Amino acid sequence: MENVLAFLVSMFVVVVFGLFSIFAIKNMYTSQYSFLQEEAVLAFRQLLENPGNYTKSPPTVGIAMKDLPYTVNLTALSILKNMEYENWKRGLVSSEDDVRIILYNGTRYLILGASMTRSRVAAVNGYAFCPPSKCLDSSFCCPSSGNITVKVVVTGD
Repeated sequence: MENVLAFLVSMFVVVVFGLFSIFAIKNMYTSQYSFLQEEAVLAFRQLLENPGNYTKSPPTVGIAMKDLPYTVNLTALSILKNMEYENWKRGLVSSEDDVRIILYNGTRYLILGASMTRSRVAAVNGYAFCPPSKCLDSSFCCPSSGNITVKVVVTGD
């Protein structure tokens, strides 16, 4: 009887410790994902609330019109499109992570950034206003409504 009681007590301790370990590991991974999600939100906000300064290094990346957040400046977007990825990436996310910016006008996509497959991904979707019927080039024009969808995808390990 004494051996049975000792066995039950030891099993209880092992089960409690095991459950604690499982939940601790689960929460550890959740907190790492939330960091990537926060980085995606910050990159999204900087992109659409900031007019950008591409003359400094690393550049302050932004495609918003001055004093008009969430309104796309096609000149700044053109500069961003023609810049090398590594140069503008440092202005949006940490050096270990990658970023992809996707603008959708209802018929076509404009994709800027890396197509990297990494172990963790966070994305933020939102809307912006683009001057109606203005074109960046033949590949991307603003719709007549002016509403475009913007998605920022941040990937990391």
